[in-house]
Amino acid sequence: MRRDPAQELHAELALEPPLDSTEQLAFACMSLAERMLSGLTRDRLVCTALRVELTDDIGVRHERVWSHPRHFTAPDVVNRIRWQASAISAPSGAAGAPDGDGRESAGIAHVRLVPVHTDRAAAHEPGLWSTEPDERVHHHLSRAQSRLGHSGVGTQELRGGRLLAERQRFAPWGTEAPRDSPSTAAGPWPGALPGPKPSSVFPQPIPARLSDAAGRPVHVDDEDRLSADPARLGIDGTTLHAPALGWSRPWAIRERWWRGTPARFRLQLQLEDGDAWLLLYSGGEWFAEGHYD
Repeated sequence: MRRDPAQELHAELALEPPLDSTEQLAFACMSLAERMLSGLTRDRLVCTALRVELTDDIGVRHERVWSHPRHFTAPDVVNRIRWQASAISAPSGAAGAPDGDGRESAGIAHVRLVPVHTDRAAAHEPGLWSTEPDERVHHHLSRAQSRLGHSGVGTQELRGGRLLAERQRFAPWGTEAPRDSPSTAAGPWPGALPGPKPSSVFPQPIPARLSDAAGRPVHVDDEDRLSADPARLGIDGTTLHAPALGWSRPWAIRERWWRGTPARFRLQLQLEDGDAWLLLYSGGEWFAEGHYD
């Protein structure tokens, strides 16, 4: 079971002069990372979540908690320090941001590593039949990430939401998912799309136009019904050649109705050539949310 570590397991390093290069900072912190982890090893512990505190020479502290899908090694810790320093908004990477008085820092002057969560080392030993394939995957992905940066390698995760684009989350490799993500993803989500799901989901819904045989716009009326039978579909300003063949009844997505938020509606539409679309009706306008290949 994961446990909170004792405070004395932290390690810190003062840098004089301050370092304004992320690579110099990472090199200087390798021994610091090894020292922190060796203290955990003596207590037969491993670190699964780590807080990195970078303080510049004018006293501005940049703090972040990093999680690991297994447990931190010294190169893992150094990579997190490098990524965190690179993310600090400054011309030279790790320094240069002005303080409230307009002064600019000369670089990082102090580094502090604090194990936020630890676990028993025995719980992370390989099993009887070994976990070599998983270890190889983790090793290669971690190496690629160390070259490409924190967000250069990741996986897609399923999270909660009613629209398909809302349910997708890119998680950088080695980033722990939020603790409530499994239950959040499971729902229930009234108005969510049942199967089958579109094979293509657009990051942002694409403007669409749905019209009847006379060319008049089709809308959803106050009784949650289509105002007319759809005949033609236009996507992003272009009317598709094939006419509409079949469609579902629109179903409502009602969110925060107690605040007066208007409902949105979904519609599945199939064209005569076999093309099929998932449409979204919001604010009196149609959008294409996904496409069935």
